[in-house]
Amino acid sequence: MTLLQTKGSLIDIENISPDGFDYKGHLHNPSRSRWGDRELVADIYLSQGNEFFEKRKYSDALRNYDMAIHLNPQYEKAQINKAILIDKMGREKNGPFGVDDGSD
Repeated sequence: MTLLQTKGSLIDIENISPDGFDYKGHLHNPSRSRWGDRELVADIYLSQGNEFFEKRKYSDALRNYDMAIHLNPQYEKAQINKAILIDKMGREKNGPFGVDDGSD
């Protein structure tokens, strides 16, 4: 859930719901937070990183997650996705048991 502030209003963007843009379902949710430009751009980097991850372009995904975290250091989704990516990269390099399989 993202809250975008424009000159005259706030726009809710539900990132999961297919009815995402200007979604009103979370208006009274106390955990809702207001994001500025940096946080919104960080969310774009997170989305890009996720797309690269799905395409198995791990170094591109890592760069995007790092940029998301740089722009919004408290962005837990980016931190978690980066940790998952690093774990996956390590398992692919070292095999499922953490042992280097000598394939480099």
